[in-house]
Amino acid sequence: MQKMTDSELVSVIMQAKEDAAVYTGEFMRENEKFLSAYLGQKNFEFKATPDQSSVVSTDVFDVVEADMPSLARVFLGSGDIMSFSANTDSPLELQEAEDKTKFVNWVIRNQPESYKTQIDWLKDAEIQKCGVVKYFYDESTDVEQVEFKGVNEEEILDIIESLRGADVDKIDIAEQEEDTELQVFDVKFRVTRVKKKISIINIPPESFLITKNATSKHDADIIGDVSHKTRSQLLADGFPKSLINKLPAYANDDRDSTINQIRNDDQDGDMGDISINGWATEKVQIYDLYAKVDFDGDGIAESRHIMISGNVILVNDYFNHRPYAMLSAIPVPHKAIGRSRAEVTYPTMLEKTALKRGLLDNIYQANAPRNVVHPDVDLDDMLTM
Repeated sequence: MQKMTDSELVSVIMQAKEDAAVYTGEFMRENEKFLSAYLGQKNFEFKATPDQSSVVSTDVFDVVEADMPSLARVFLGSGDIMSFSANTDSPLELQEAEDKTKFVNWVIRNQPESYKTQIDWLKDAEIQKCGVVKYFYDESTDVEQVEFKGVNEEEILDIIESLRGADVDKIDIAEQEEDTELQVFDVKFRVTRVKKKISIINIPPESFLITKNATSKHDADIIGDVSHKTRSQLLADGFPKSLINKLPAYANDDRDSTINQIRNDDQDGDMGDISINGWATEKVQIYDLYAKVDFDGDGIAESRHIMISGNVILVNDYFNHRPYAMLSAIPVPHKAIGRSRAEVTYPTMLEKTALKRGLLDNIYQANAPRNVVHPDVDLDDMLTM
């Protein structure tokens, strides 16, 4: 058997992506329904006619928020996230185990965004059928401009030396103006830094892909996420400009889930990807996928990391790990995606909403009943309370 061509690989991956639980179908409709119920929106089964009560029971919200303190104590408590132990009594191994334990806790708990990341993960699992975080080693380039005025040549050299650091890739003089009378300069430096860190990010349910009916993330034929990045971000991630130029610009798809519009309903819904026109800010759609595919043609499907935009392959490497942590509030045996607290509370919310509306409608009619008016009654007097 021969090695796959790029077009064959794209065809196989796109077919697997279309078969994943994402975008359309019952899975995403359920997620949209449960989020709308948590937010107390008058959508789906909660619509009311203009002459009826439109009250919505808040059972889903109440249950989710009541669960959060207990979940926070478990996942955000003072104990170690995980601990390492040495195989021997060697002081070096004991110290290494201690250092690894501290490092893992620092990475997961002590970053500026750690609390928000974990709370969002837990709440996604409570509201949606599955909460997902992604972890990866992130290496990107950042450009900073620094300006100094009225400095001489010796001070310029000192400034360049002070700007150097372990994360600085290069320092360029972007602009320079000389005052010949005072023999000083106004200088703007462009400092290029290479940022390297372990990142943990939330994956929204509408962006997560996993093979339908998979029993775990490990046996799924495909798992991954879809994101929208600017061409500038891709350039900072290290992709060559010639490759980025081949990527198609993102256009809103009618098949896209409305869950983001539901999420942002209090801010007039999802306004789409609004950005300043230009190459650097133009968005492209990226599929970051981990799939089992026989790319080398040896008859054995291997795990690969494949990143695709349109029909262009950005990354295609062997990768034997799937960097996603999945969480469901109610695990279901032999299923990767379980059930949420919102899902089991939803029927009760429907029933209580119907009862409340019926009760209020009855009270409204009792307080303002219809009247039969005899012809001898003065209508003006009748209409005056």
